[in-house]
Amino acid sequence: MKIVIFAKALAVFTVVAMIALFLSAAQTKTDIVVEIIKFEGLALAASIIAMFAYPHVRGMEPGEMIFITSQDPVTNNRSFFIATALESGKEKGKIKVNLGNGNEAVAIIESYSGIIMPARGRLTQESMVKVI
Repeated sequence: MKIVIFAKALAVFTVVAMIALFLSAAQTKTDIVVEIIKFEGLALAASIIAMFAYPHVRGMEPGEMIFITSQDPVTNNRSFFIATALESGKEKGKIKVNLGNGNEAVAIIESYSGIIMPARGRLTQESMVKVI
């Protein structure tokens, strides 16, 4: 979830901004306040960029949550549930997921995580076939 990435990136970039402020040549109090605003603005901008870029660079990792949708081909019923990724993968790629009830299936990653929601995926047709 991107909100966690944003918080971690903001903490890291704020530390870097404070180090840069310490090394800057600001003399008066107004210079220091202006430098704090500048450096913190850069830290915020870098955190927002990192929040959107990081999932696309890294992809899905094992253990991450994924919001799965599936549609039964016979009854045309749609199901939604949260699963756990068992493999790493990129967008539009196939990964194995644990459905939470002990079953494993193959899912296609449709999109990476949103700001609050986990990544989205859908089950492949072959993983929805059940042998009776």
